Amino acid sequence: MTNDQEQTKTFCYRHPTVETSLRCNKCGRYICSKCAIRTPVGYTCPECIRKQEDKFYTGAWTDYIIAVVIALPLSLIAALIFVYIIGLIGWFSWIIAFFAAPITGGIIAEAVRRGVQKRRSRYLAHTVTACFILPVVAVSLPYLLAGAFMALIVPGILLFMGSGTIMTRLR
Repeated sequence: MTNDQEQTKTFCYRHPTVETSLRCNKCGRYICSKCAIRTPVGYTCPECIRKQEDKFYTGAWTDYIIAVVIALPLSLIAALIFVYIIGLIGWFSWIIAFFAAPITGGIIAEAVRRGVQKRRSRYLAHTVTACFILPVVAVSLPYLLAGAFMALIVPGILLFMGSGTIMTRLR
């Protein structure tokens, strides 16, 4: 190696201590192998990927408020129905919850989607899922504190299957 090559060491713009020679194919900044995201045309830095993804998100900050206003009451109604009506049927309630929980999550996700007029936001699915989890946990809290763990199976099925459906539908 010559002296010129030793003096022109380049470092990752996100990790200044990591030496690299790899460049982002969009902006040309140096990136290390930890930062590099493989695309069909080469390696891209995370900031360029985020800029590209931002084009697909058309939602505004008001969409989050609309989502909370729609999701919280619907989730509270669903939690009350699942815990106090379906949960008291007996072992057959597990089967009912298994089939009804994804439907419930889909109804809530679709209501929010229509409420925000089908606009997409980066964290809308997370917001609606949190609005779904909070009422279910709040309604199930007396059973948890009383130690009635068998009564928590139906709300657990609702939480896992319903929140998975919401995340999938709003992603």
